[in-house]
Amino acid sequence: LRDIRIYDIKFKLLGMLLLKQNTVKHLSFIKRKGAYPFELAVTTNDYFMRYRIKKNPFFMKLPFLFLLALVFLYAILLLSLVGVNRFRLYYSYVLFSMRQSDNAIMLLNSRGRILTFNKKVEQWFKVSLLQSKKQYEQIFKEMPQIQEAISEAIKTMESIKQPLRLESDKILFYGEISVTPFLSFFNYAHAYLVELRDSTDQILLERQRNWQQSVRSLVHDLKNPLAGLQLKVQTLYLKLRKKYPEAAQELNRDLEMAHSEIRRIRSISQDFLKFTQLEQIQFKKILLSDLISNVIQYFEAFRSEKLIIDWTIKQRTSKFVYWDARQIELLLHILLKNAIDAVSGKGKISVTIFEENNGTDFEQIKIIIEDNGEGVPEKIKDKIFDPFFTTKKEGSGVGLAFARQIVRQHRGEIKLLSSNSQGAQFLIELPVSLEENKDREE
Repeated sequence: LRDIRIYDIKFKLLGMLLLKQNTVKHLSFIKRKGAYPFELAVTTNDYFMRYRIKKNPFFMKLPFLFLLALVFLYAILLLSLVGVNRFRLYYSYVLFSMRQSDNAIMLLNSRGRILTFNKKVEQWFKVSLLQSKKQYEQIFKEMPQIQEAISEAIKTMESIKQPLRLESDKILFYGEISVTPFLSFFNYAHAYLVELRDSTDQILLERQRNWQQSVRSLVHDLKNPLAGLQLKVQTLYLKLRKKYPEAAQELNRDLEMAHSEIRRIRSISQDFLKFTQLEQIQFKKILLSDLISNVIQYFEAFRSEKLIIDWTIKQRTSKFVYWDARQIELLLHILLKNAIDAVSGKGKISVTIFEENNGTDFEQIKIIIEDNGEGVPEKIKDKIFDPFFTTKKEGSGVGLAFARQIVRQHRGEIKLLSSNSQGAQFLIELPVSLEENKDREE
């Protein structure tokens, strides 16, 4: 029994369990040679049993095997941890790249549902984080070019890259869209990366420079001949009045009209020259209250008993914005002078400025300019922002066109809210800051 305990204690306990209900008459333990070197013989009142015992070759190695199992389990856990950390690093890198990128980036799942996007998508396309987890068709239902590019990539499961041009009252975008599918080993698309590269500022700047150069050349070519022509008309009138007073009186109206038209052309050319002096937009950190004070101070000279200009500044304006102060001041000058012309210098003009956050991550400054003039006729509402369109006798038709360009360069919106016989109301919406401008300034 001592040997049994030594070689296989579990077997002994099992044998005792089997024999506990029988009287053991004889129990012997024999060592043999061969495959089964041990034999246990048991004689009871009812039967005789013989057990052949084979030594367990792994019994003495169990501690080593246990240690090896622990090492193997530790290795699996370590590799799993490394894999999780690497996945976390890659995922963090992707999110960081999306946030820091100068492009608008979205990640879609295999069914076209938006998983995530960066702030550029919010700023450029006015998309809220509340709209995530929706299909791309719902988000870009008014932008068929984006829908078509994504649909083609999903259909063909191939990378798509094509130019993108969006022009509407709400958005102006020139650039490129690329859609890249993430394919598995079995050619199954797990996700789609949509990237929109913006070239709007470069294209607008190039257009502006070309336009400025052409206009400067034209204005300089007209300036001297117009001045000479105006002088000649004045001289002709004086000579006629001296030598032929009757003829001068008859031609007075025609000469005055000619002189007025020459003066109008010179005024238009001066307006063009003034606007061509606008250089590339330069965003800077400015105090909103200072900008408003400068504009108010300028228009104080226009106020009188007949002309009332009311300023209403809601909420806090003692905050910093990232704008081109020179261009925003010009924008307000254009709209306020138009309002003064609309009331013919006799009426009331209201300017309301307030801050708004529509539950999104980007804040906006809204400016409403309202007058009680004759308003804008219904038939020309869609044309007032077109270049060279004007209803004024001596107007150039470039003021509102430049106003819209300035607003678009600031990624904002300008629109005519209402117009009737009792006046017009314009709304300007400007983001407090564009992320890239803020980063560049800091």
